[in-house]
Amino acid sequence: MMMMLLLDYVQRRNSFNIQPRVNRNEERKLILKRFYKESYKNCKEQLRLKRGPFKELCRILRTHELIDGRSVKVKEQVAMFLLIVGHDNRNRRTNFEFIRSGETVSRYFHVVTRALISMYKGVVKPANINNSPQDKESNPSVWYHYFEDAVGALDVTHFSCTVPIEEQ
Repeated sequence: MMMMLLLDYVQRRNSFNIQPRVNRNEERKLILKRFYKESYKNCKEQLRLKRGPFKELCRILRTHELIDGRSVKVKEQVAMFLLIVGHDNRNRRTNFEFIRSGETVSRYFHVVTRALISMYKGVVKPANINNSPQDKESNPSVWYHYFEDAVGALDVTHFSCTVPIEEQ
C-alpha cells in the first residue's frame, strides 16, 4: 500500500499539464492577412501604404536583392520594416507583434534597409534644368497625390516634427 502511494506521488510530481501546440507560422499568416489583406483601412493605418503600393514595393525590392529568408518571406520583412519606420516602433514591440525574436526583427530590418539603399541610384535623380525642385514647388497640385500624407514634402523639405505636449 505504501509503495503504491509513493509510486502515485512520483508519477503526479513528474507529470505536467501539456498544452496544445501552437502553430506559430499559421499565426504569422493571420497577422499578415490582418495587416494588408483584411481591409484597405488596416493596411493604410498599419503599414502607411495602400495594398497596391505595398505589393509594388515588395516586387521592386525583390529585384534589388531582397529574397525570402528561410522562415521570413519578403512581404513579412517589408511589413516589419514599415511598422518600425511608420510608427516609430521599437524592436521589442515588433517582435511581439510578429511573434519573432528580437534578433530576427533586427536582422530583417537591416536587410530591407540595405535593399532600399540599393534602389538609390534608380530612384533619386539629381536636379537639373528640366527637373528642378522649383518646378515642383510652383505647381504642387501635380505632385499632391504622391505626397498626400507627408508633412512638408510639397515644399521640397521634409523633416521630422512633433507637437509639444502643452499644445496637444
